Amino acid sequence: MRSILYTTFGIALLNGCGSGNSSPTPDTRPAAPQEQSIMESDRFEVISPVPDAVVKAYKLDRDYYAKYIDVWGIPVLGPETVSSVLLKNAAEIVAHQLSDDNLQAGMGPLIREALYDRHFRVVIFPKQPDGYGSTLVPEYRNFPDEAGYGATPEVPLTGINSKALVYMGDWPNPQSGNTLVHELTHSIHLLTLDTLVPDFEAQLANAYQHAQAENLWSGTGMGYINTNRFEYLAVGSELWNNVRAHEALSSRPESMSLRQHLQDNDPALYNLLSLIYSDEHHLTEQLTIYRGYHTLTVELTDADYPIALDLNQVNSQLYSAGERFYVSKITNEQVRDLAEARYAYGFSARFPGHDLDIDLFIPDLNQRHGDYVMQEYRFRLTQLDTVLADCSFTRQELLSYADSEGRIRLADPISCQLSR
Repeated sequence: MRSILYTTFGIALLNGCGSGNSSPTPDTRPAAPQEQSIMESDRFEVISPVPDAVVKAYKLDRDYYAKYIDVWGIPVLGPETVSSVLLKNAAEIVAHQLSDDNLQAGMGPLIREALYDRHFRVVIFPKQPDGYGSTLVPEYRNFPDEAGYGATPEVPLTGINSKALVYMGDWPNPQSGNTLVHELTHSIHLLTLDTLVPDFEAQLANAYQHAQAENLWSGTGMGYINTNRFEYLAVGSELWNNVRAHEALSSRPESMSLRQHLQDNDPALYNLLSLIYSDEHHLTEQLTIYRGYHTLTVELTDADYPIALDLNQVNSQLYSAGERFYVSKITNEQVRDLAEARYAYGFSARFPGHDLDIDLFIPDLNQRHGDYVMQEYRFRLTQLDTVLADCSFTRQELLSYADSEGRIRLADPISCQLSR
């Protein structure tokens, strides 16, 4: 078994023989859809276990694959340990990137049908303490552990680490790029364009050679775009979608979009991407983003209780729909890590008239994700056998008292009085 790997900075493009099967038979699947629109992440349904028909059609390993989303005929898959929220984030990117809005006019049905005929699918795998986790994916067991793999005819599977789907800030990772956008471009390139645009490979080779000869991308922050023609195209697709700013030249004006910068600096690459993608659509500007959290600050006063307040003995509990709501259930890794610190520790008083603040984490109440944004919350603080606070509020009540930084003050925990 021989494989060729292109890998830099943990993202790999696989080209060679693997354990995947590009043509399972017989094919009992319904026909590929002729039309496909964009769809927000919270509208997708996660199905578990994976249906028998899908397992059979794609010859999936039931011991690994436990979750499934159907994105108009394309399976987005993951093991049990991958968050359903992040699986939905992946499905949303697939739906956007392969939509009629995002693909060049007339190319949508052709690209989707070609991917469908190749039995293309997407897998999201969780990061492991000692590696990326790709080697746990059955199709990748014989290959190096990497953060992402692009699909090829031999292994028509795109796989990325779930951490790449944890959005940070107000954009989907604009500095570090969007790994799934990158890998989907690899997949479109290697699974469809040889027949849809017969001279595409020659055009790509010429554009890449010209870019190297003219040093069009020398002096970028990362230089990954210069690795080979495959990465040249895939990184270009990220710039097209206004992410991966560290691949831009330092001479780019801050106000200039990355897509415009791409067109100005490398028109040949821009023109190649315009054969695939529509210039009218900006994919990453349309994605649903889970941005963070609200914080309920409980203001405690020693005089209100029969015992001296001791932060080390305070137990914080959060309930929703009658069940305990744990911070560990929050699937956004960055938010959860911050939340656990805020949830577990109190702070010295910031407002006069009380002795101790306890910050309790709540998922961002402005978001519509039913996976972690609830309509009502109950907060309960205890110290040994003493109840310090036991208050319930609706989502709308909490939002009405939130300041511009997402902080909500519970100024009187005895009477459960919120304050601005």
